[in-house]
Amino acid sequence: MTIRRGPSTLSNWSRSGIGALNEREDNRKLTRFRQAIADFVVASPCPPLFEPETRSEDEFLEPLMQNFVGWYRHTTQENMGAIAGLFEALGEALPDSTPSA
Repeated sequence: MTIRRGPSTLSNWSRSGIGALNEREDNRKLTRFRQAIADFVVASPCPPLFEPETRSEDEFLEPLMQNFVGWYRHTTQENMGAIAGLFEALGEALPDSTPSA
């Protein structure tokens, strides 16, 4: 039985190197993992910092969600079907801050 070593790369061990890997046959599992976590949104909402309006569409949400309005605007344009799930998750995280149905 031959043990096959995976890809190797130079990296800073205090940071993840997953984003630097190119999709190849020998790192399919890492590529699938990277694609799966790309849809995660990790934030620590601070409603007093939310900007009340925007003229932009932000692809990425800031850690304290201060650009929520711009991010929401972008997200609705990209995937209107995800909005119901978004409001459900926000209702759990911020029960007093989301509109009721």
